[in-house]
Amino acid sequence: MEQTSLNSKNYWEGSNMKQLSGSALRITAAVAMTAACVVVFSRQAFAMTVPAAGSLLYSLYDYGVLQGLHGAPGFMGGVGLIILGAINIVKHPLAGVPALVAGIVLTSADVIVISMGMTI
Repeated sequence: MEQTSLNSKNYWEGSNMKQLSGSALRITAAVAMTAACVVVFSRQAFAMTVPAAGSLLYSLYDYGVLQGLHGAPGFMGGVGLIILGAINIVKHPLAGVPALVAGIVLTSADVIVISMGMTI
């Protein structure tokens, strides 16, 4: 069996590690630059204050966020997504993970809203 050094030209030959193609490299670089810009240039939280009581926006906020997202429909939707993710992760692992993450986020949305300082 021949031992290959790190400086050898054929080091990556025969392995699954290959160079990224041009378009994949550009997409990866664009995502990395976007994430870096968001981290560097964000100065304030994108938080929403609760609208004044009695206004039309407060009614929408009450039904959408307080009763929907933080209430029973949001919790049941989160539990449903967790169950769907658990079923799909057995069949197709990559298809089940997003459903699991979305279910966890939806069931704990009230804690996330408070801790992150923003609404989802």
